[in-house]
Amino acid sequence: MKQNADIYPISSDKPIILIGAGEHARVLIDVLRLLDREALYITDFNTDLHGKTIHGIQVAGGDELVLEHEPDKVLLINAVGSVQVPTARREVFERFTAKGYTFSQVVHPSAVIAPTARIEPGAQVMAGCVIQPNAAIGRNALINTNASVDHDCVIGPHTHVAPGVTLSGNVHVGHSTHIGTGATVIHAIRIGDEVVVGAGASVVRDLPDGVTAVGVPAKPLAQKPGAPPRIAPAPGRSDRECNIMLSAAGRRVALLRLLRRSLGDLGLAGQVIATDISRHSSAFHDADVARIVPNYSDPHCLDELLRICQEYRIKIIVPTIDPDLPFYAEHHARFEQVGTRVMVSAAETIAIGNDKIATHEWLVESGFPTVRQTSPKRALADADSWRYPLFVKPRRGSSSIGAVVVRNEDELVMATANREFIVQSLARGREYTCDVYIDRDGKCRCSVPRLRIETRGGEVNKGMTVRNQKLQDTACAVAEALPGGAGVMNIQIFYDEATDDLNVIEINPRFGGGYPLSHEAGAPMSQWMIEEAMGLPLTAVENEWTNGLVMLRYDDALFLPRSETGLSMPVGRTRRSPITR
Repeated sequence: MKQNADIYPISSDKPIILIGAGEHARVLIDVLRLLDREALYITDFNTDLHGKTIHGIQVAGGDELVLEHEPDKVLLINAVGSVQVPTARREVFERFTAKGYTFSQVVHPSAVIAPTARIEPGAQVMAGCVIQPNAAIGRNALINTNASVDHDCVIGPHTHVAPGVTLSGNVHVGHSTHIGTGATVIHAIRIGDEVVVGAGASVVRDLPDGVTAVGVPAKPLAQKPGAPPRIAPAPGRSDRECNIMLSAAGRRVALLRLLRRSLGDLGLAGQVIATDISRHSSAFHDADVARIVPNYSDPHCLDELLRICQEYRIKIIVPTIDPDLPFYAEHHARFEQVGTRVMVSAAETIAIGNDKIATHEWLVESGFPTVRQTSPKRALADADSWRYPLFVKPRRGSSSIGAVVVRNEDELVMATANREFIVQSLARGREYTCDVYIDRDGKCRCSVPRLRIETRGGEVNKGMTVRNQKLQDTACAVAEALPGGAGVMNIQIFYDEATDDLNVIEINPRFGGGYPLSHEAGAPMSQWMIEEAMGLPLTAVENEWTNGLVMLRYDDALFLPRSETGLSMPVGRTRRSPITR
């Protein structure tokens, strides 16, 4: 059997430069000597180390010394380690590979690596490691001392598998993740991007992007309000940094995680900052950073939001609820002045979407098919022209609050007693929500109809993507006709398969609660939004999403100490009362 030095040699006799003068550099120098190679010198940003030696190799200066060599004349070895998300290690690799330099693989002679395993460029496998058949180690990944990576595992680029880690078969780990010393991951687990798994943890369930998980079994920690971000932006890489504010974050954990995933898919450094008026919000505690902000009616609200945008270099604000939209549309220019783009349509479009009377009038004037609509007073006065049952809902509102079917005049009177309501004829057929993406030129680039199989609290609970060209064309036509529609919005349409008739009933110029279904089907509109905001090529495509993908939403929860939520403890007895007979 061949030795690893023969199978995974240092790829040429070019001079070798180590980047980073920390503890990992000492380990790499010893490995190089076992492979009969010697480093030319070491570089490090820390000027206090310049001129010193590590195992006889001089720390010659800063990383800029590398640039004195032509990219094809030297080999680089990444000596930056990590105890958290390996941002610095990733930044070094990406900075120099972008300039044409090559990072060499480093494989310790004592490591056991199956012939069918794949070790990507720049990856490092240290002493005593075992890499089993069909495992794949991504570029710039670090598999540290005595780690075991079993069959069919996939380790993403820039990930650090620390000493003594055991990964059972078919484990998939995303990019830029840190799995702490002695951790164990059971068979077929999926660990996301930029995750931190604590030392000694036992991972028995999948971990989503961006979390820190500790314990036995491993559980994600909530991010404390005011705590430093999990993912620090890479120094000197502001052009590749995109921090996103999720406004009125509420329960939108799925959207928050898709925003985080979209950043990773685009190779952008960044974090998702959640804002809310209360700590009693699941997304608030799942975010990288969370901030309490005043209500929109507070005169200090705008100044506080602008301050947060400047403090965290926010590139994008994503509003999530209808009351957000007029505020951000009114003040979008102020946010632009601090370098923040608000993903919001023009005020005219928001006024149409937020007012059911304005929606109906605009649809009729624009020639789009819709239901009949009137006020409760007129429906009662002109009873002969309205056939029950009818549909009643508030003029302004969302989440189906106050929306109800009425079967006679008495029910109509009772249902509309306390607020301003509108009355509609019942639409025939089945209800669809069409997620659409409008680019900066006002063109609809994609429409995904989602059949609303079951709803709860006005939000889809079970849904399915349905390719229907008439629905798609109608939704795009509505979106393009709106005065200043932009980004992600959703159009609600009833479609009758028997007659091929449809009726447009609502326009929501924001992300819908069921948007994750469209994203998972292959229409990542959050990614397209980021691409446009960052000036990247727009990858939006019209019809390359999966037809018939079903979403079954379920309840989940975060469990937090009372102190992190701001709740007070009810006052009462704390001692057991004596038993009386």
